[in-house]
This record gives sequence, structure tokens and C-alpha cells, in this order.
Amino acid sequence: MIDGYAHFKHEGDEFVIVDPYPENWNTKWHSSDDVYLDYNRGYYLHNRQHTGSPLAVMVLK
Repeated sequence: MIDGYAHFKHEGDEFVIVDPYPENWNTKWHSSDDVYLDYNRGYYLHNRQHTGSPLAVMVLK
């Protein structure tokens, strides 16, 4: 956690998840679900098990 936000590293960059994850996502989605990053005028974290609910993420480094 960074200032109350979940964060992760990917290919040398560090990201902070800006949006709260939806209630219908598994509470351990971060270690069990297939997720990927996409860029569309900003970075978004997509969950293949829950399509249509991408989370906005911000690049830190």
C-alpha cells in the first residue's frame, strides 16, 4: 500500500491502482485472477474473469 492505495510493479514500472475493485471480484483477485495492463488515454488494469470493469491505474516510476 502507498498512501492507502494498492500498488504493483510491472516490467520495471510501478503502478498505483486508483479505482476500488468491484465487490463482485474475488477478495484475492490480485493473486488468483488473470489480469493485464492496457493503455487507452491512460493505463487500465483488466481482469479476464470480470470483463467490462477495468481499474484505472497511475504510473509512479
